[in-house]
Amino acid sequence: MTEEIEKKIQMLAQIRHDVDDGSYLNPFKAGAHIVFLLSLIDELTEALFKINAALQEKTKNDFNLDPGCK
Repeated sequence: MTEEIEKKIQMLAQIRHDVDDGSYLNPFKAGAHIVFLLSLIDELTEALFKINAALQEKTKNDFNLDPGCK
């Protein structure tokens, strides 16, 4: 696991901990959490589009698949 992914997982754990503690009531901390979560959603969405495109390309060139079967 790369260091970048590890840091993101730690940040998610910190956010969950802060929610349990009520730290999200601090507007500065909440704002930082929201920005982090939105950027993470963007990254995950981009990754899903790339995965979908790769699957589409794979199935387009696979003659063993039934073209009528979705």
